[in-house]
Amino acid sequence: MSPSSAGADARFALRPDAARREVDGAYFFVTADRGMHRVAVASGVAIVRALAEQPRTVDDLVGELAHRFDAEEATIRAETERFLRMLLEKQIVEVRA
Repeated sequence: MSPSSAGADARFALRPDAARREVDGAYFFVTADRGMHRVAVASGVAIVRALAEQPRTVDDLVGELAHRFDAEEATIRAETERFLRMLLEKQIVEVRA
């Protein structure tokens, strides 16, 4: 499933079975399949922090990132969807209806 095919109301959340730790501004994850993953890019860290607070829609995330980063909204949306797709593939996030 991709973020764009999940629907506008779909909320993304960190999976409870993915252990995470924030160290020096980066996030480290260990997933259920024993995969180890690192998120250190500022926009990725901002997305993970937002999802750690509560589930968010793509629109929620794009709105938050638009206030923090100087980029076109279309670019932010495309990069956010790409990042969420990668997090889904790595079993770090899940889609909630």
